Amino acid sequence: MPKAKPIEPCPLFVDCHLIMPQSTSFWTRIILQINFREGFRSWLFWLGLGLKLVLGATLASSFYAELFIPFVNQFVSSGLADPYQYWMELGRPEMFPYPALMLYILALPRMLLGFLFQDAAAVGWLDLLVMRLPLIVADLLLLIILNSWIRRQETKLLVLFWLSPVLLYISYIHGQLDIIPVTLLFLSLYYQFKDKLWMASLVLGLCLATKTNMVVAVPFYLWYLTTKQVKISGLMLHAGVIVMAFLLPNLPYLGSSGFWQMVFMNREQGKVFNLRLDYGLGLAVFALPAAYYLVVVRSLAFRMFNRDLYIMFLGFAFGILIVLIPPMQGWYFWVLPFLIYFLLKQDIGQRATWAFYALTALFFSYFALVPASDFFQVFRVVQPSWASLPNLSQILVKAGLNDSHFLSLVFTLLQTTLAINCGLIYQYGIDATIKHKIRYKPFLMGVGGDSGSGKSTFTRLMADLFLDRNVAVIRGDDMHRWERGHEQWRTFTHLDPKANLLHDDLTHALKLKEGRSIDRRHYDHQDGKFTLPVAVRSNRVVVFEGLHPFYLSQTRRLYDCKVFINPDRDLRYHWKIIRDVRDRGYTIDQIIAQLNAREADATKYIDVQAKYADIIISYEPKGPISQLGEQDLSLALILRCTLDNNINLDRLLDALTLVEGLEVRHSFMDEDHQQIVFDGMISATQLFDLIQQLVPELEEVAVTEPKMADGYNGLIQLLLAYYVFNKLTID
Repeated sequence: MPKAKPIEPCPLFVDCHLIMPQSTSFWTRIILQINFREGFRSWLFWLGLGLKLVLGATLASSFYAELFIPFVNQFVSSGLADPYQYWMELGRPEMFPYPALMLYILALPRMLLGFLFQDAAAVGWLDLLVMRLPLIVADLLLLIILNSWIRRQETKLLVLFWLSPVLLYISYIHGQLDIIPVTLLFLSLYYQFKDKLWMASLVLGLCLATKTNMVVAVPFYLWYLTTKQVKISGLMLHAGVIVMAFLLPNLPYLGSSGFWQMVFMNREQGKVFNLRLDYGLGLAVFALPAAYYLVVVRSLAFRMFNRDLYIMFLGFAFGILIVLIPPMQGWYFWVLPFLIYFLLKQDIGQRATWAFYALTALFFSYFALVPASDFFQVFRVVQPSWASLPNLSQILVKAGLNDSHFLSLVFTLLQTTLAINCGLIYQYGIDATIKHKIRYKPFLMGVGGDSGSGKSTFTRLMADLFLDRNVAVIRGDDMHRWERGHEQWRTFTHLDPKANLLHDDLTHALKLKEGRSIDRRHYDHQDGKFTLPVAVRSNRVVVFEGLHPFYLSQTRRLYDCKVFINPDRDLRYHWKIIRDVRDRGYTIDQIIAQLNAREADATKYIDVQAKYADIIISYEPKGPISQLGEQDLSLALILRCTLDNNINLDRLLDALTLVEGLEVRHSFMDEDHQQIVFDGMISATQLFDLIQQLVPELEEVAVTEPKMADGYNGLIQLLLAYYVFNKLTID
């Protein structure tokens, strides 16, 4: 089979999930996502890695060198005895305000490389480097996860994230550990967007077991599960997994008063209640809990969470947390990856870029001016004499220029700039979601055509494209007025609108469009009987398939996309005979008689609906069909697709013309319509690569790996996906 010209891989990373089987483990997929041959040629990547290793082995704040490292070293050297109680009894409650999983992660390389250390009490460059190894691993994993969400932006990602001065300072100079819980949070999000929800819950619980403030993400996750139609019992089970994943690593210390004092009652957590509005009589409104509550409530207004919306609310929530609390250096790590993600979205604009750069400059300005600035003290291990150099605050005091108002002004600018950044991603997240309706509310697709035209096949293709979990299918045959054999069928054909409950379809479409469930009976083609009504839930994509989807004007106005299947007449007869003989128990003579009886109604009631369609799909045989209904007959076909002129097909056409063995002809039919004719073959693998390249928006509606068909069916999937997202952009 002819193959398409390969799509060039990205210069640093390659999304190996496009070609690896689904059974491949996550860690294998993550590791293989680095294209080593290309990646090692990127001087930006190696520059960043070298900086992290050098800085990590030489620089450290007092937090890192005098608190965290001695805490971990004592834990290892004591044979894993309770370090929380040990240091509390020494009157050092500030030593390690992290839960036990963070301790285990940092202690692991120390235990594995313990033979390298001669003096457990002294802190040298090797201690600094070994303790930074888990940070580097987390850093690399977070880089890969971000890259998997932001394709074709590798250079910018390396500059903004991998080489970020703020992130380098937080992890490899100052020495905070926040990269580990943030990476675990993003790993949980990765699993969520892959619909591996139990693993997502497990990782989120482990995230909390490294830093308890990550609990900020839990309400948004539970609402995300709700929008995925997880039932209350399922929510409770997921919450149980989160709690158990948090408790199990901490189990050895739950009876330790030192653990509770350090982790849950440290002074930093009390800052949550610093900003308050006193009402008198001992009552106050706490600003941070109130703001966080408002953000959570705002998220509940969206019945569906796409990736951008979800990441936006998380980033905004962490940003509000930092804005309303006097932050430490490491806390900015909670929000920066979210900001960077949105910065790399192509259409976010220059103002967001300048706001981000201003945040970087003000971050260093503020932490250079604070009295406890450690810009020179970080050299305490490798060059102790430098650690005694006066910082900027001390220099200003000696010059008589230090003014607390000036420091507060810089802090005000820093926090205001952070608020501006959070506001911009909030605006982008909401605007982008509303612009693409499929991202936040049910997307209704109408599929019309005569009996045997291929409507059910098209619907199956849409379910494979958007994935079954995201699709609700409503079949028009359910609204026939009478069961098979009823005497009224002697008067009416199934194609007559009077033989169908079209206004009931309208009622159901209205409810599903609003995200509500319906009770709908089903028509069984095997026996011609109706089932009892069953509940049908709305979904991200709702496909109405039938004979009359566009017959009522109010109904057709509800559809976001209208597709009419209109194959060649003889080809449709051929398909219908094959289907009804094979699946519905009819004889060929019965089918031919039915087709002849319905021909007038087909012209009068069905064919006229084509003029309302956004897309008309037509298969045509290249020659005459020798024997209608012959199942083994091999037919050479062409595919003709007609759609409106407003959709720019240039990128799609440019990509398809590179496919060997596929002829693509495009023309403008009139002032309203354009047409594409396909003739030839294309494989599902080629189509999968093309849809990932041309329609990256699919991932934003939780479709990470669509099931692509071979040949013309796959081309229909590609065209519909391309059309839908481009149409939503210009509407």
